Amino acid sequence: MSLGKSADEVTQQEVLTAGMLAPERLLDIVRHFTLFMELDSGPTIKLVARYQQYRGVRKAAQRLLTGTTKAADGHVDRRGGIVWHTQGSGKSLTMVFLIRAMRSHPELRRFKIVLVTDRTDLQDQLGDTAALTGETVKVARNANQVKELLSQPGPGVVMAMIQKYRDTDNGGGDGLSGSEAFGTLNEDDSILVMVDEAHRSHGSALHANLMNALPNAARIGFTGTPIIMGKRKKTLEIFGGYLDRYTLTESEADGSTVPIFYEGKTTDAAVAGASKMDDVFARWFSGLTDDQRELLQKKYATTSQVLEAPEMIAAKARDILRHYVSTVMPDGFKGMIVATSRKACLRYFDALNVARDELVDEIEAFIADDDGRPYDQLDIDEQFLRNAVGQLDLLRDLDFAPVISADHNDPPEYHLWSDKLRQKVRTNLFKRPLGPVTDKTDPLAILIVKSMLLTGFDAPHAQVLYLDRLIQEAELLQAIARVNRTAPKKSYGLVVDYYGVAGQLTQALAAYTSTDGEIDPDVDGALRPLVAEIAKLDPQRERIRQLFMQRGVDPSTDTIEDCILLLEDERLRAEFDVALNQFMTTFDTVLPRPEALPFVDAVNLYGEIQVLTRRRYRDDVDGDFDPHKYKEKVRRLIDQHITVLDLSQRIAPIKVTDAEFAEHVRGIVSPRTKASEMEHAIRHHIREHLDEDPAYYDRLSQRVDEILDKLEDRWEQIALFEEIISEINAGRTDEEDTGLDPTTELPFHGLMAERVASSDGAAADALTELTRSLVADVRGQIAVVGFWENSTKQDELRKAAKRKLDDSNLFAYDDLDELAVDLVALAKANRQRLR
Repeated sequence: MSLGKSADEVTQQEVLTAGMLAPERLLDIVRHFTLFMELDSGPTIKLVARYQQYRGVRKAAQRLLTGTTKAADGHVDRRGGIVWHTQGSGKSLTMVFLIRAMRSHPELRRFKIVLVTDRTDLQDQLGDTAALTGETVKVARNANQVKELLSQPGPGVVMAMIQKYRDTDNGGGDGLSGSEAFGTLNEDDSILVMVDEAHRSHGSALHANLMNALPNAARIGFTGTPIIMGKRKKTLEIFGGYLDRYTLTESEADGSTVPIFYEGKTTDAAVAGASKMDDVFARWFSGLTDDQRELLQKKYATTSQVLEAPEMIAAKARDILRHYVSTVMPDGFKGMIVATSRKACLRYFDALNVARDELVDEIEAFIADDDGRPYDQLDIDEQFLRNAVGQLDLLRDLDFAPVISADHNDPPEYHLWSDKLRQKVRTNLFKRPLGPVTDKTDPLAILIVKSMLLTGFDAPHAQVLYLDRLIQEAELLQAIARVNRTAPKKSYGLVVDYYGVAGQLTQALAAYTSTDGEIDPDVDGALRPLVAEIAKLDPQRERIRQLFMQRGVDPSTDTIEDCILLLEDERLRAEFDVALNQFMTTFDTVLPRPEALPFVDAVNLYGEIQVLTRRRYRDDVDGDFDPHKYKEKVRRLIDQHITVLDLSQRIAPIKVTDAEFAEHVRGIVSPRTKASEMEHAIRHHIREHLDEDPAYYDRLSQRVDEILDKLEDRWEQIALFEEIISEINAGRTDEEDTGLDPTTELPFHGLMAERVASSDGAAADALTELTRSLVADVRGQIAVVGFWENSTKQDELRKAAKRKLDDSNLFAYDDLDELAVDLVALAKANRQRLR
């Protein structure tokens, strides 16, 4: 679509509008790419495809229509390909959109669609999502069901479950094993096989058997992780080339996912062999004597024994809980622990409960002994405890849950955590924001898993993943993506490494490195060291400082008022807000680590400047600064610095109509600051009431501008502002002696007076009578119960107002529609007074 300008001049908003609202595309989106989905929390939402989902589906449909079948090609089917959409971008929904689009196309609606997945949890997710197609999804869990469902002629949706990853060692459970062979079941070429996580399951013997069973089927592979270099050729041979790519970098730039940072909690590169054991035991049992550590080390001689050792797990659980409470819990987020075995999962559960109860006792003891010393005089442990005091009630109820697979020979204590129904209940509770037990929040804070939930599990409020086992290649990329989903106030995900994976990322991701040493760019950005964020703090702080230095002010506690006065410039204020937001976001990411300490003074200084600036210039609706602009950790820090401002609640600044305003102004020493406070208090009052009487408040605003022009830096002459404030407090008066009521009729009179086109000498009296009659009619109509929720009634009022305006002969006909709309809006703004 041409917009009449060059490509360089086209804005992103114009691209979106022209692209999405083209009639044929809008109808396509409404019909095929709009779903109604019931959330786990209860409400039903309308869901519309993202652009990469739309693009991928349209490319796939086009390939299905134009590609050659195996019979026509003589070698392979060329109607498929690979859709690589990074994790968190909605691949399962893309499958649903593709099915919906196929079902309305005359040449594609006849296709049988076979969904192939290799994880039980993915089966559940895909099954729930696929139901949105409007068709019944039939699941094949064994060879007999596969033969029955795939051999049936005609369309349908079938899901085949491949047994792949499991927590148990014997591989038992639901799913088709690699030994299954079916022979040829259906030679129809109207079959589409869609393989989820194609980088994994396409290499299995079962997948080969499925392909032999459907020799003429088209194949589309979906993957959320880059394909391993060594397997890339084979994958492309099976599915064909890329249909569409949507990378991690693009997803983060779009705000569809958040970046993931990692930090290591071990000094050793990996827990591998006895040569590393001394370091491991020294790290986690520093409180023991050398002899005690030696005895413990002899008891647990192997890596698996060390990772399952109750003493080791107890030490790590205490550390994990303190990290969670200080870093993740304040903003209401949750976490997951990846343990080395199912036994370790259960031991982590016990250890976390013990660690929670010990921490509660420790906080309660601190409260009893707290002598009220300033925060900066406390040691790091005392600061942690004081910060945790506000979370004590929730901490007492904090809950944890293992999620593990079942095995036939499990001891009884495993059943509580492997039962499918219980797991479903717990995972749904985990998806709720952290909080007390309510319909919308839940204190289940940490899930403990081995392999379950590491693929396809979407919990936006999960922010941190604690790794305590070796995990690499695709499983590593999939696991860390559990924390890259977006949620309110969530700017990053975090991987905390208790095993040493982060220390050997090169090896863990070696499969994604080409022969010339180049790592796949999507993999390269998957995990970012937290130290990289620390390095951003100094230049971000300096950028803020330079905003003031370039204008002659060196920001400090002594020049706060000078900074506030500079920020009267709205453009500079916006630039300051953007720079400070970047600095605060990075600081919050690093906090409470020691590397953040050198920047605390800057956070306090610029936070105070922003709070006072927002209250001076009253940028928000109620004139106050919104403390929720800050994340909880930063807000708490600034609040401790400027306790008088009490960021924990919104306290509106004193209004010009308040009895205390005059005394408040007298308490300000600087004449310029007095004038600034008065000016912006008046402007805020005007913004608050402009809709109630536009003509009157427009005049007031013009008078403020005129006063500022007259002052010309003579700030001591503030009596002019005092006159306006006195007038505001006295209330609107009938200056022209019209006899109209100042609060209910003059606003309508003022609005219409600006539009009068008649030059008749009697026009003034006619306008007064029109105002009385119009307001009386308005009062009568809006008295109907529910009037302002009834658009039809409001339209009737607009039409009646237009007729009355037209009958008066006071206004140009072309102005009548706009004036009638404005009068209805004015009536709405004054509906309380007009009762």
